[in-house]
Amino acid sequence: MEMKLDTAPDYAGCEGEMDDRSFFEAVNDAIAVHDIRSFQFIAINQRFTEMFGYTLEEMQKGGVGILAAGDRSFREEEVLQRLRGAVTGQSQIYEAEVCRKTGKRGWMEVSLKRGKIWGQDCLLALIRDVTDRKRAEVELRESEQKFRTLFESSHDALLMIDENGIFDCNRKALELYGLSSKEDLIGRNPGEFSPAWQPDGHHSIEWATEQIQGALKDGPRFYEWIHCRPEGTVIITEVLLNRLEIGGKKVIQALIWDIGERKRAEEKIRRYQERLRTLALDLSLVQERERRRIAIDLHDHIGQNLAFSKMKLGALRESVRCTSLLEPLEEIYALVVQTIEDTRSLVFELSPPVLYELGLEAGLEWLAERVQDEYGISVECEHDRLAKPLDEEIRIVLFQIVRELLMNVAKHAQAGKVKVTVSRERNQIRLSVEDNGIGFNPSSVGGARGEKTGFGLFSIRERMNYLGGELRIDSAARSGTRVLLRVPLNRKRKRRIKELPHEH
Repeated sequence: MEMKLDTAPDYAGCEGEMDDRSFFEAVNDAIAVHDIRSFQFIAINQRFTEMFGYTLEEMQKGGVGILAAGDRSFREEEVLQRLRGAVTGQSQIYEAEVCRKTGKRGWMEVSLKRGKIWGQDCLLALIRDVTDRKRAEVELRESEQKFRTLFESSHDALLMIDENGIFDCNRKALELYGLSSKEDLIGRNPGEFSPAWQPDGHHSIEWATEQIQGALKDGPRFYEWIHCRPEGTVIITEVLLNRLEIGGKKVIQALIWDIGERKRAEEKIRRYQERLRTLALDLSLVQERERRRIAIDLHDHIGQNLAFSKMKLGALRESVRCTSLLEPLEEIYALVVQTIEDTRSLVFELSPPVLYELGLEAGLEWLAERVQDEYGISVECEHDRLAKPLDEEIRIVLFQIVRELLMNVAKHAQAGKVKVTVSRERNQIRLSVEDNGIGFNPSSVGGARGEKTGFGLFSIRERMNYLGGELRIDSAARSGTRVLLRVPLNRKRKRRIKELPHEH
C-alpha cells in the first residue's frame, strides 16, 4: 500500500500498525510521524497544526528546529539525540519549551517511540500541551519560595507540625529553643521542649498533643506555654496554632512569641501598683493621724484653756458690780462660749472621738448627722448591731471612704436622700452607700460627676485592693448610684513594700 505524505495516518499504538485515519485525527494530542532514517516529518495531524500553527510542508521545510525559537542549534540537536535514542528502541518521554508560529511560547510533553505505519518503520511523537501545568508548577515554586523566604525571615518562631511531630521550623525557632540544627527538632513533640508539667497542672507532652489535635479538628488554638532550653532556661511564650493544608494534607503551623519581657514589664507594673496602693493608704492614714493629733491638741490644750477662761469670766462676771463693765464682760463671755463650741465642732470635724471610742457604726451615725445638717440631705444610717472587730486601720479607712462618698453625693449627685448600710457577712464587713441622684457612667473616668470624682473612685478602689477588699459601683443616668464595699474582718495587712528591687 502506498503512503501519501499529505495524509495523516492513524496512531494505533507504539508497537502496532496504524491503519485507522479517523483515530489519527480524533485524538486531542498532537501527533507527528518521522522518517526513521532522515528524521524528516512525513505526517502530522490536524491537532498538531492547531497547536503549533505550522503545516506539514512548513515542518518539512524547517525541521524540528523551527520550534526552537531563537535557540535552534541546541534545541534541534537535543531533539535529534532523542530521535536517535528512539530508533534504538529507547522510549523517550521529555518536556520541551517551544515557540509557536504566532511567537507565543509554551511547554510540551513529548512521548517518542519507534513504531510502524502500514508496515513501514517510523518514529511516532505524541505531543501534549502542558503549558498550564508548567505555569502552575512555576507559580507553585515561586509561591513556595516566597513562603520559604517569609518562613525563614519571620521575626516569630514558626513550627510546622503533623501527626508525626515537628517536620519543619525556621531560624527563629532554633534561636528560641537554643538549638543549632533543625535535626534537633524534626520528628519531636513540642511538649518535649518544656518542663514535665505546665504551671496550670497540665502534663506538657499530653497537653501539647491535645492542643495540636484540637487545632487539626476544630481550628485555631491560642494559649500561654512554658518552654525550657537544654541548659535549663525557662521561656514564657504565647502559642497560636493554625490549621493549613499542604499537598492535600492537613498540618499545623505554630507561631510562638517569647513574652518573657512583657511578663517582666507586667510584673514591674504590678509592683509599682502595689507600691502605689501602699503609698495611697499610708497617705490616708498619715492624714488621719495628723487630723487626730490636731484634734487632740485642740481639745487638750486650746479647749482646756478656753474652758478655764470661761470659768474665770463667769466668776468675774458674778463679782463685778459696776454696770458699765457688765455688758463688755457678757460679750466676752459669750464669745468664749462660742469659741468653745466652734473648737468642739472643729475637733469632731477633724477626727470624731466617737469613731475611736465607740466604733465605726457610731462614727458613721455622727457623720450622717453632720452631712444632713450641713447640706440638707436626708441621710439614713442603718446597721445590724452585730459585733465587728475591726482593726483601727481598717476602721479609719472605711470611715474616710464613706465620708468621701457622702461629700461626693452632696456636691455632685443632686440627691435628696442617701442611705448608709453596715452589716456583717461571716468574716466580712459589708458597707453600702446608696443615693437617689442623677447617677453616672462608672466605666468613664470622672463620668458625669467630673474628673475629681473619677480620681476619688480610683483612690478608693486602690485602698480597697490593698486591704484585700472589693469595690462595686452600680449607677446609671437618672437612676442613682450604689457603692458597695466588702472588707475582710481582722485581715492582716499586706507587707509594706519598702523598695522596688533593682532590675538587673
